[in-house]
Amino acid sequence: MKKILFLIAPLFIVLFACNDNKDKGNGYDDYKNNKERDDNKNNNRDRDEEDADSRTSLLGKWRIIDFEGLEGEEMSEEEKERMRSSTIEFKRDGSYTATTRDGDGEPKKEYGTYEYDAKEKKLVTVEEDGKREKLEVRFSGRSRMTLTFDEGKVTMEKD
Repeated sequence: MKKILFLIAPLFIVLFACNDNKDKGNGYDDYKNNKERDDNKNNNRDRDEEDADSRTSLLGKWRIIDFEGLEGEEMSEEEKERMRSSTIEFKRDGSYTATTRDGDGEPKKEYGTYEYDAKEKKLVTVEEDGKREKLEVRFSGRSRMTLTFDEGKVTMEKD
């Protein structure tokens, strides 16, 4: 038994003597450093989610589901149906394609570019003929947005 103690005791002494605790701080320093690291991770995650949301939430094909004219203007059922069949697709390259139906029900495509400021929630579209339209954007989740502009308000859903 004494022989085993003489063999094990020096082993423990060597292990404890070699452990200088350099990587261990006091409890408060560890807490402070971990909290700072976690706060930075959360801030970066929030910023990444914001950036991802601003990039991806506008991108894609959107279908008009509702239109409100200024001063509550009423639309005929035919106009409403034509409006609901309209779509706009925002592409990653900063271009868009709007598809509407003319009076005969034939599809009509319009092309242009857009700039979206996620922080200000402002969208500026420029049609091929140079006409600029400024819109305010409000998202309701990832699949619904409302665009407010001079003529009224359009609610859209991801198609």
